[in-house]
Amino acid sequence: MRASALDGFSVDLIKQIWSENPGVWTAEFGNEVVDLIIEAVELEKIYAYEACPNELLT
Repeated sequence: MRASALDGFSVDLIKQIWSENPGVWTAEFGNEVVDLIIEAVELEKIYAYEACPNELLT
């Protein structure tokens, strides 16, 4: 449930930024946002595996 709520929040946040600032949303900026999201997911995975007891997530 937590991931689902965060996903919804993230999508809403990006849509709000885009609607308030349509002129800054270029292809380059969109690619940067995608790269940041990918990096954030990788960092969350690392944190989850390091913070949880062995074999809890596998």
